[in-house]
Amino acid sequence: MRTGVLDILMGASLASLLGCKAPGPPAFTTGGGPVVATVGGGAITRAQFEQHLKEQSPFIRARYTTLDRKKEFLDGMIRFRLLADEARHEGLDKDPEVVSTLDKLIVQKLVHLKFGEEGAQALPEADLRGYYQQHLDEFVKPERLRLQIIELADAREAARARDRLATAARKHDLSAFGTYASAHSLDAATRARNGDTEFQTLPEIAATYGQAVADAAAKLTGQDEMSGVVEGKGGAYLVRIIGRQAALSETFEQARPALQSRLWHERQNKAFETYVQQLREQAHVTVDDAELAKADATAPDLSGNGAGLRMPMRTPVAPPVAATPPGAWDRRRLRQLPPGYHPPSAPPPGGQMVR
Repeated sequence: MRTGVLDILMGASLASLLGCKAPGPPAFTTGGGPVVATVGGGAITRAQFEQHLKEQSPFIRARYTTLDRKKEFLDGMIRFRLLADEARHEGLDKDPEVVSTLDKLIVQKLVHLKFGEEGAQALPEADLRGYYQQHLDEFVKPERLRLQIIELADAREAARARDRLATAARKHDLSAFGTYASAHSLDAATRARNGDTEFQTLPEIAATYGQAVADAAAKLTGQDEMSGVVEGKGGAYLVRIIGRQAALSETFEQARPALQSRLWHERQNKAFETYVQQLREQAHVTVDDAELAKADATAPDLSGNGAGLRMPMRTPVAPPVAATPPGAWDRRRLRQLPPGYHPPSAPPPGGQMVR
């Protein structure tokens, strides 16, 4: 019966708001301005009504242009206020779950207000250019090749190996080169990886195997193409290309948006950690290790693919965000409201919406 009553109160009374956006709780503040409705000891101002209406999609807003339709929309706000007031009257604002959810919201708002994105565009040009130079190797990179390599004692042995591997390649046996490298290559660094050198620049290849090997690798253009016999530092080599990373040359101006975001977040993360540490020191935090050790953290038995494991059927709640770095908390999601129920949302200080 209780569920039926909620369906009537929330479903029927707010049917006109179906499909509306509901980013948060309703906006009923003590701010000034013309009042469109009074509810108990509070009021809904015209600005609050307009703000919540603006949060809806253009398609939804187009439905509420006449006075009668505006009354429908306002009626949803009033009914929500009545239910919220009654919930407080019954002491539900003291419920541990409600208090926990409120804590999550106010921590999110605090982090957003103190460590939001607004200052990224104001970073000094000199700081951005300095950061670019410090991380130049991330924006300017030479071409890198990934090879499979076989090192053998002399050119005659390498020629026999090449004939054998060329026959395998004509039969589309792509594993033959790696198998041969694993079994016969003298290069200890790559033998255990089937001859895989991983990605290297041409100067790095030359430094390890000799300039002739690097030159031969540079001439390989087709995927899985194999070189001829190459005389290198340690002996005779066969080289096969298995990957290529193109050169990267990103100018400061091209990298500016990424630089602004990265530098700002790095600085805000440091400021955030300092801020939390200051709060910790002011609060004189202590930890009782003995009691903490007694806390039950037993993992559930998942043998048998979790057969017999009973999980509580509760709506997911966002994890604590007190230690969440700036820029990450806004991806959290709080408890969902009943389907079809779309209360208005409270604007944050300064008129900025929290997304």
